[in-house]
Amino acid sequence: MPSRLCDGILHCDDRSDEDPMFCKCFAKNTYKCGNFRVDHCVPQDTVCDGVRDCPNGEDEQTCIALNAPQGTPHGIGQVIVRSHGVWHSKCYPTQNHTKSELEAICAELGFISGHAKQIHQIEDLTVHPHNNLVLDSFTNVILNNNTIIKMRNTHEPMAKAVYDKELQDCYPVFIECL
Repeated sequence: MPSRLCDGILHCDDRSDEDPMFCKCFAKNTYKCGNFRVDHCVPQDTVCDGVRDCPNGEDEQTCIALNAPQGTPHGIGQVIVRSHGVWHSKCYPTQNHTKSELEAICAELGFISGHAKQIHQIEDLTVHPHNNLVLDSFTNVILNNNTIIKMRNTHEPMAKAVYDKELQDCYPVFIECL
């Protein structure tokens, strides 16, 4: 369907309906790649999905961050991750962490000083309630005896963050990195 081409939402498993060579940056829910003279955008669904879609891989570079209320000092917050364009709480298997584990988390966030401290939940912080991601699946569409394509028949993003109360050993981490 023409209305689903270049709309910023993946409908084809091979990503051809959102090909940056044809789509430019028309859709409002796209991720703009770097500072190029020519617009180069990819669907939010493809950001932090493990596949480099931007020419320099920018869509796979900012996939972990800290969530904190505005005005909170830099380096303090809840660790969150982005998967398929959706931010959600990062799960850790325990509530308490060693200094080296905290330092590794801070290093993953881009802090290099070596200072890391686990903190209690931040006042006024709305905790990211989502601890899991549900991905919409693609359906096989048979065009003829030789051609099968995988498609999604929806205008919704491919990923949806959810809270999974059955998820064992999934704890948020609040951290201070300097």
